[in-house]
Amino acid sequence: CSSKYLVNSVSVGESSGCKYLQSQQVSGYLDNLKPAINDPSGVYKVSVPASQQTSAARSQQVGRSAASLPAEQPHAQQGTAGGRYPAKQRPATGRPNLEQEFARVPFEEASIMDSGGPSMAGEEDIDLYELLGIDKDASQDQIKKAYRKAALLHHPDKVPEERREESEAKFKAVSQAYEILKDEDKRHLYDTHGMAAFDPSRGGPGGPGGVEVDLNDILSQMFGMGMGGPGGPGAGPRRPRRGPDEDQPYKVTLEELYKGKTVKFSANKQVVCGTCKGSGAKANVKPAQCEKCRGAGMAEAFRQVGPGMVRKETVICDRCEGSGNFCKEKDRCKKCKGKRTTSETKVLEIYIPRGSQNGERIVLEGEADQFPDQTPGDIVFHLAEEPHDEFTRIGNDLSAELTVSLAEALGGFSRVVMTHLDGRGIHMERERGEILRPGDILKVAGEGMPQKRGEEKGDLYLIVNVEFPEDGWLKDDKEYDALNKLLPPPPPPITAEEVDEVEYEEVDSLDSMGANSGDPRFGGEWEDEDEDDGQPQCQPQ
Repeated sequence: CSSKYLVNSVSVGESSGCKYLQSQQVSGYLDNLKPAINDPSGVYKVSVPASQQTSAARSQQVGRSAASLPAEQPHAQQGTAGGRYPAKQRPATGRPNLEQEFARVPFEEASIMDSGGPSMAGEEDIDLYELLGIDKDASQDQIKKAYRKAALLHHPDKVPEERREESEAKFKAVSQAYEILKDEDKRHLYDTHGMAAFDPSRGGPGGPGGVEVDLNDILSQMFGMGMGGPGGPGAGPRRPRRGPDEDQPYKVTLEELYKGKTVKFSANKQVVCGTCKGSGAKANVKPAQCEKCRGAGMAEAFRQVGPGMVRKETVICDRCEGSGNFCKEKDRCKKCKGKRTTSETKVLEIYIPRGSQNGERIVLEGEADQFPDQTPGDIVFHLAEEPHDEFTRIGNDLSAELTVSLAEALGGFSRVVMTHLDGRGIHMERERGEILRPGDILKVAGEGMPQKRGEEKGDLYLIVNVEFPEDGWLKDDKEYDALNKLLPPPPPPITAEEVDEVEYEEVDSLDSMGANSGDPRFGGEWEDEDEDDGQPQCQPQ
């Protein structure tokens, strides 16, 4: 089986545990890792000056293409490094070092340590033609038919709840395969260079099997430096390895959260130019290093922060726009005009599982704008539940108002009392003699929101509202007497030595209560008697 070489961090003579994080990966030859492979102990050590800051969430993979994959596939992954080291951890004498150790572990065990996120390494092992069930010489019509068939087979809406997550992953893989194979330019890149051609962090396709790199390059990308230290061989501009995410609010109704929903929409995004592969230059023209920032992508500038005050800041270089390279106008790529990216319209699809909650995130991985030398970020949709006219949701439970007539409250009923979120009518029966009072709460088990995983549902709570008749609805004295005999008798009369007869009026609320107390805290806003003269109440001495 294959093997991985995992990097264990040793912090200035003190061991620290490693948390294996999977970040971006580059493909290349294995020749430069032979010192590690051929070492009888299976260990290869590299010393890094402690004065240098190392990233805690980087990993690199070195391997060949699937067609020439060797029996041994070494991986180099950096664990938690801790950044700069406090002075108390440095030895009294000598040069403090951070020692990185490449140790051989079984491939299966190493895989468990990975975060499980998508990686280009996994994509290299996938044959897109096989994924769609077509031959490599398939026509565009055959590709389209195969995609529609596979998309229908794996669509999340067409499978049971327990298979929905697996189906979502397969559906996304099929869609990504179709996006590549339906475009003749992308298809040609895939046929000649594999999935490495679509990873901007690799700079596009290289020689057979991937981009040829040496061990120094790998460590430089992992630790943010070259083996020669700052300013030495391998040093270069520090650019982010992953593009920014795009956050988008997405309004959803309670009905959509109850039933689930698939949404398709068109999005304009920036993609790495397919003509110049993100260099911004014409074919056979190598961009020159930017003279203003000297290839760093960042330059110093002065910004006015007040009258007669300026501040020196480090900003993105306005000449090369942060790329570190610059092309003369005559040498720029005709398609992207030297911008290195072009605009593309793409149809995206998101699936909102039933039972999703307000505020949950739906992530389209790698679908944000692309930038050269970076892995594209994600488009993150934040679900925003719109208020509902009838139902209120708390967790997986729902509440609603149940309005009944006075006759139903007293004599019972048997009818459909409401329409649920999925369009079903909810029928209830109340036995005669079971009195309903305003504010009573009826619980209907299993009629709340569906749980996101599984077939169970929350509960539905119905708050009783008794609808009383309008004034003067009963005019016939005989009917009134008959009703009075049917209803329970009034309470016994209250006796008092002195009795006053009063008049009254109906009010809508208790807001006016306390208005006649003379206390400004009640019955209106605070009024300052000295407010109008504009003079201070306390005179200066």
